[in-house]
Amino acid sequence: MSQITLNEVSCTLGKFELININAIINSGEFFVLLGPTGAGKTILLEAIAGFHTITGSIMIGDKDVTDLVPEKRNIGFGFQDYTLFPHLTVEENIRFGLKYRNISSEQADQRVRELISISKLEGFEQRKPDTLSGGERQRVTLARALVIQPEVLLLDEPLSALDEQTKEVLRDEIHRIISTFDVTTIYVTHDQTEAAMLGDRVGIMMNGRMIQVGTPSEIFYQPVNEEVAAFVGMENILEGTVTSSEEGITAVNINGSTLYVIDTYNMQKTVRVCLRPEDIILSQTPVQTSARNLIEGTVTRLSPYGTLIRVQIDCGYPLTVIISRRSMEDLHLEVGSVVYASFKASAVHIL
Repeated sequence: MSQITLNEVSCTLGKFELININAIINSGEFFVLLGPTGAGKTILLEAIAGFHTITGSIMIGDKDVTDLVPEKRNIGFGFQDYTLFPHLTVEENIRFGLKYRNISSEQADQRVRELISISKLEGFEQRKPDTLSGGERQRVTLARALVIQPEVLLLDEPLSALDEQTKEVLRDEIHRIISTFDVTTIYVTHDQTEAAMLGDRVGIMMNGRMIQVGTPSEIFYQPVNEEVAAFVGMENILEGTVTSSEEGITAVNINGSTLYVIDTYNMQKTVRVCLRPEDIILSQTPVQTSARNLIEGTVTRLSPYGTLIRVQIDCGYPLTVIISRRSMEDLHLEVGSVVYASFKASAVHIL
C-alpha cells in the first residue's frame, strides 16, 4: 500500500474540465469520491489509472507516475460494468491479471486460490460470467483487481447496478475483502450511504473540482458551503443575523426567531445556518429537554419519504423534519397541527 498525492491535477475531455485537484490519500486509507453525476469522479479515477493525459502530477508512494502507462502503475481497477471476459471462467478471469507478470505458476495458483476463498467464490471456479448474479460478478471483478497485489485499488461505482438488498450485503463484503489486503483504495460513488459507511475520509467533487475533504462526520455535518450542504441532505438552510456570541454559543436571529449554535461569530454578521432534518425532534407541547433550541410551528405538509415521513413546518421560516410513521401517528400529525421542534445547538452548522 502507498500514499497517493495529487498535485494540481487538471484534465480536459471535450467540454469537461477537471480543475486543479489537490489531495493526499493516505497509505492504506479507504477514500471515497462522492458527488453528483457529471462531477468528474470517474475522470479523476481514470486519470490516476493513467487513462487520460493530465497537467500537474500524480505520485504513488515516492514514485512519480504522471507519465507512466497504466500497466506500469501497479494499480488494480474495478469498473462499474464488471468488464469480465465472457468466454473465460471465474478462475480464468481472476488469473488473467497475472498472465504477464513475472511469477511462477505455483505462485499464481496460490494467489488465485486465496482470492477465491476470501471472495467466497468456492464452487464458482468453472462458471462463466453470464451464469453469475450481479453481486457474484462484482466479487469476481474485485478478486481480479486484487490478485495482482496492487499498491492502489480504484473502484468505479461497483454497486450502482445492483438492487438495494444486494448492495447492502456486498457493501460489507467489499469492505471485508479490501481490509484483508490493507490496500490504499479510492472508491467512486454518488450514494451517500456508501460514502458514510465505507469511507475513512470522503472527497466531495462538483463541476470538476474537489470542494471538500474530510471524515464522513465532517462532510455530512460540517459542509463548507451551501452547495455541499444541499447535496449531503442538509435540507434546512436558513439565513439570519448574529445577535450575540459568547462562551462558545452564538445566537442567530432568523425572521424574529432565535437559533443557538455552538460556535463563535462576529456580532451583526449575516450568516447561513444549516440543519439536518433527522436531527429535529417534534412534540405536541414545549417539552423541557437538553436541546437548547425549541421552536413553535405549524405543519404545512406531510409527505412519504421511503419508510419515513417528511414533515414541512412553518416556523416563520420553513423547516423540514424527517420522522418515523409511528411518530407521526403518536403525535396525531395533520396539516394545520401546531408542533414544537427541538434540536441541539451542536446540530446547527454555520456555513
